[in-house]
Amino acid sequence: FDGLAGIKRVEISIIKHDISDYYWTGSSWTLNETWKVVTGTETWTYLGASWGDQKYHTIVVRAKDNSIPENYEVPGDSLTFIYDVTEPDSGVTVPVESNLSSLTTISGTASDAFGVTGVEVSIRNTTDGKEWDTGGTSTWTVTDETLWHTANWFSEYGVWYIIAPSFEDDKTYLIRTRAIDTATN
Repeated sequence: FDGLAGIKRVEISIIKHDISDYYWTGSSWTLNETWKVVTGTETWTYLGASWGDQKYHTIVVRAKDNSIPENYEVPGDSLTFIYDVTEPDSGVTVPVESNLSSLTTISGTASDAFGVTGVEVSIRNTTDGKEWDTGGTSTWTVTDETLWHTANWFSEYGVWYIIAPSFEDDKTYLIRTRAIDTATN
């Protein structure tokens, strides 16, 4: 804030950190440092950057005042963040076989470039249209909904597990997983 001369405009430089640093021109990325004028001065907004997925970005801010000659603020405030819209991967590793007589634990793996915060599991009895429901009683419920259950997640190893429910003989079951990454994808 410039209390004497007032703020004429605010500019930002958006940097995408890749093999090299790239600067947003307003329509594409370039190797040359670029500053874009934002809307507003004390409170401002900027729309229109094309973020690089799974890349670090930095936004640097500077202001220009109304004095003669005009003065640019030495860029100071900045924010660095990761833009990530890629969903994490997850899968089942146990059971391996498709015809089982017993199963006590279901387990698998999950991964993401920037980290997984948890894994959820859904088990459906496709023969009868029932979902495993852990809502206090651990029963099978007839529903069209997918009921997700939090698995035990070990981030340092990239593995998860749950205690298997009681299965009925001669039924077909579908086990689904979904991982949640640090960007909540």
